Amino acid sequence: EEAVECIDRAIEIKPDSARALAVKAGALAGAKRPEEAAPCYERAIELDPRNASAHAVRVFVEIQMGRTEEAAGHWRDARKACPDIVDIVGAGIAAGLDDGTALAGRARGGGP
Repeated sequence: EEAVECIDRAIEIKPDSARALAVKAGALAGAKRPEEAAPCYERAIELDPRNASAHAVRVFVEIQMGRTEEAAGHWRDARKACPDIVDIVGAGIAAGLDDGTALAGRARGGGP
């Protein structure tokens, strides 16, 4: 909670900071508060469509909420918007997710 409060102070100073909004979304998602994270990553992506961190949080939140098909679609969108997302979220996480179908399978309990 303290981290979110610090990020909120930064956002008060610079409300159109896509980076700060993406960080807040990640903090909220990590705290298992995905519903609160959604407006943050949505605004971050609106401000900076190539913000890979915001796209990665978006996919993570969709998985947290059990929306595997949406997560797969967002992963495909993220790969188009920011081709370097694989480097940012880590090749290990992204392995087998090239078209998003493996992501949906894994989230449902299947393999790659």
